[in-house]
Amino acid sequence: MERPSLTCPNENVTVVTDFGKLTATVDYSADIIATDNSDNPLKISPDPVDVFPAVLEIGSHRFVFDVKDPSRNSGSCNFLIMVEAARRTLRSRHSQCQRSISGGINVTSFIRVSKTLRRLQNRKSRMVPLPVE
Repeated sequence: MERPSLTCPNENVTVVTDFGKLTATVDYSADIIATDNSDNPLKISPDPVDVFPAVLEIGSHRFVFDVKDPSRNSGSCNFLIMVEAARRTLRSRHSQCQRSISGGINVTSFIRVSKTLRRLQNRKSRMVPLPVE
C-alpha cells in the first residue's frame, strides 16, 4: 500500500474582504482532494465541509489537513489564505468616520483614524484599525 495523496489549493492564496466588510468569506472544501491506490474510503481531518465556508479577518490564516487510509498510511497538505482589505473597504470606513463627526465623535479620534487610514492606503498594508467607539 502506498501513502494517500492529499491535494490542497495553491500554497498561498490571497483574497480581498467582502464588499463593505472587514472579513472575507472563503470556501475551498471542494478543492481539498484525497486519493489513494486502494478502493477503501479515506478520511480527511479536519473534514473540509466542517471547516468551510469560513469567515476570515484581515491577516494570514494557515489551514492544515491530514488523511489516513485503513493501512494507517498518511498524507497531509496545507495552504495559507491571506486576507487583504479591499480599497473600497478602507474608503468606506473613512466615509463612516466623516459622517460620525457630526454625531459626536471626538475630533482627535477622527484625525487619528484618518491618518491611520491614509497611511494604510499609501502602504497597501494588510492591517486595518478597529472602529473608534
